[in-house]
Amino acid sequence: MSWKNFLFFSEGEKNGILVLICLVVVAIVINRILPCYFSDKPADMSDYHAEIEHFKASLIPGEKQVELFSFDPNRLDSADFVRLGVPSYLVSRILKYRSKGGVFRKPEDFSKIYGMQEELYAELLPYISIEKEMKSESVFSKNKKKEKEVALQTEEYTVKEIEIIELNTADAATLKKLKGIGTIYAERIVKYRNYLGGFYQIEQLKEVYGISEELFQSLRPYLTVDNSEIKKIRLNGNVNIRLRHPYLKKEQLSALILFLQKNKTISTFETLKEINEFSDEDWERLIPYLSLE
Repeated sequence: MSWKNFLFFSEGEKNGILVLICLVVVAIVINRILPCYFSDKPADMSDYHAEIEHFKASLIPGEKQVELFSFDPNRLDSADFVRLGVPSYLVSRILKYRSKGGVFRKPEDFSKIYGMQEELYAELLPYISIEKEMKSESVFSKNKKKEKEVALQTEEYTVKEIEIIELNTADAATLKKLKGIGTIYAERIVKYRNYLGGFYQIEQLKEVYGISEELFQSLRPYLTVDNSEIKKIRLNGNVNIRLRHPYLKKEQLSALILFLQKNKTISTFETLKEINEFSDEDWERLIPYLSLE
């Protein structure tokens, strides 16, 4: 084997040698550079800590300007309480106490507000000045007087004469004056009244959809019915008349028409009771809508 064979490298071996040389060079360079960035000496953090302290200081608000002046805790508003140096949570409690009728009758009462600091109270005490009228009359008593006045006005209103409404002539707007009757109920009453031909008694109002017994009883004292306003159906001399009515069932209608065809003239309503399809209760409901004229 010739020594030249030891100096001959294939293409793959040449590439491997080049890569190895590159890695060696990179390792030497890194070994030279790293010491410049890493040191055994501890880093100087003084600037970093200084920045932190400066940031913390910036978060602390400046000392508020406190302005002391004579005040009445029963009348002072929230802005003036703040001017006195009263914390916002205490201001809120003071205003809440007053809104519920609380009153400060003497300076010592101001110290009873929950959370009131002794130092703050001692500082404000010389400036507390409560008006004489507040000592003798509390806000609560004033509210009581207002309540009594309102009660008297309400009582005066209730004893006034309330308008009585006639069911057969009242329109929807008039019916809405009744307590508990809105637009929907008013329109239903008018529609059902027209369907019937009018109301002959107040109790028929309970037949309107949605009118409960409780609502009816509350309305009853303010209602009246004029029977002369009922639209009646003439029976005599008009066999081909419209005999449609919500109180007439289909079989009753057929029987009534047949009876009228056989009896040209009806003198009394008692004659109609010969028709077997009707009960006494049926005639009691229907007769107010019939005419023998």
